[in-house]
Amino acid sequence: MGYSLYPKIIPKIKKVLEQKRLKLLSEPPEFFVQKKLRFYHALCKSKEGKKVFFKSLLKREAGIKNRFFNEILILKTLRENKKLPLAKKVPKLLDFSFKKDFPFLIYEFLPGKSKTRQDKLSPDDIKKAISLMVLINSTEYNFNFVPKKPLFNFRRYSKTIFSLLKRLKIERKIKKKILKFVEKTKEVFKFTKPKLNHGDFSEANLIFYKGKVKIVDWEHVHFRNPLYDFVSFWTKRKRERKQIEKEFFAQQKNIESFFPLFKMALIEISLKNLIFFNEMLKFLEKEKKTKENLKAKGEREKEIKETLELLKKYL
Repeated sequence: MGYSLYPKIIPKIKKVLEQKRLKLLSEPPEFFVQKKLRFYHALCKSKEGKKVFFKSLLKREAGIKNRFFNEILILKTLRENKKLPLAKKVPKLLDFSFKKDFPFLIYEFLPGKSKTRQDKLSPDDIKKAISLMVLINSTEYNFNFVPKKPLFNFRRYSKTIFSLLKRLKIERKIKKKILKFVEKTKEVFKFTKPKLNHGDFSEANLIFYKGKVKIVDWEHVHFRNPLYDFVSFWTKRKRERKQIEKEFFAQQKNIESFFPLFKMALIEISLKNLIFFNEMLKFLEKEKKTKENLKAKGEREKEIKETLELLKKYL
């Protein structure tokens, strides 16, 4: 599928910014369209002089639109239910639109900084991140997500894995082991309750400020495998995996069927990562062979190798 924009999306964005009296402090929407990005997100200044973020959907695609609706919905629900502990860990929603032809949200600017993959997380950073992860995971509320049913049943999981494997050229031995494992997961679904997951729990979405941590970018939120966020974070933070495991088990002691759930999430996340890394490689191979592109190509190749090694280790 090509890069299909919402009709007249740039004038719509500019009109809302004007109506809400928001002054742009970052790149205009044309820049994001040129880069073929899915979302437009901009730092703005409100009429009161406060910094806020504006975010809207650019690409016309059903799956992405539903995820964006879920992000708006969880922020809206938490704003309306301030007694939920999780409400204190997200940016305050200031305005939004559920219009199908132009959904957007405006939320408060959070002071502080996120981290990068290159940054080392301190034991205290990890402790706070895991505490937030556990809080998300333990939040019980009837969020009306799209789709309504949790993303956690055997049919959906097996279909997802089969679909991901079709898109990948992967060793037959690895593929066979994955398919064999998937068949064994039927029983796990019978006695495991899905839990709320951020869906993209990473250092980039965590905002650290004055000893506290909050989390942004909720477009992947849903009820999933209880260990989805843990595995997502653990996979990304290669240097701190042991510390992450130690802290997680210290705070979350009652995870039944830990290893099958861990393995289920690891397979799904690893296959998604392999597809992304391969797509990035294809893109880089079409670009000019600059020093930066060659370095990026080498990094993607290294990530593919490490992801395959991780899969082999746990299959």
